[in-house]
Amino acid sequence: MARPREIRGLLVLLAVAICSWLLASARLRGLLWNTAILACGAIAIGVPLGVVLGTMIAKIDIPGRRAVAGLMAAMLFVPLYVQAAAWNAVLGAGGWVPQLLAAEGEYADPWLVGWRGAIWVHAMGAVPWVALMTAASLRAVERRLEEESLLDAPPWRVLLRVSLPRAGGGILAAAVWVAVICATEIAVTDLYQVRTFAEEIFTQASLGSLSGESGVLLSSDLAV
Repeated sequence: MARPREIRGLLVLLAVAICSWLLASARLRGLLWNTAILACGAIAIGVPLGVVLGTMIAKIDIPGRRAVAGLMAAMLFVPLYVQAAAWNAVLGAGGWVPQLLAAEGEYADPWLVGWRGAIWVHAMGAVPWVALMTAASLRAVERRLEEESLLDAPPWRVLLRVSLPRAGGGILAAAVWVAVICATEIAVTDLYQVRTFAEEIFTQASLGSLSGESGVLLSSDLAV
């Protein structure tokens, strides 16, 4: 269960986001809205999948769970742009799965385009983070409390009523981390042509607007 301190921190973040929204121009509001849609979509898909994998790693004794944990840890070191390229090669424009399922001689429409592609890739990239953070949170739950609960309820109910609520802080932190990645990463949104706030900052920085160099360049061009 999320602690009051964690809930207060989340409320502060929401308050900052609302103030930024109210003070921003119409263009910036659109960019912030796009960023929020991307983050919410990635959280809606990636967090449930990550929680299931994290629960399997930490609490369900099945063959291969250590291999899954190792795979999740290895995925943390794979850059998001590499994951985006891999997903695009499989399900994007010219991807082999749509082409395999298309009729002979026809070009199949890509499955991952625009918002659908950006949200999916971000969600899949978030799964390892959520899984490992959930597993760590579940392993930190008091063993004594779980054992006492097992005297009165079956394991699945203890997991749902005791373990997962006690690990709620870690799951909430994972969701916030996913939102941070969506708000700061530009490789995926650039690939699928989705404009976000981070994309705007990168564009302005590349033009020199953030350092004031664009004004110097503009004046020199006018002089010529």
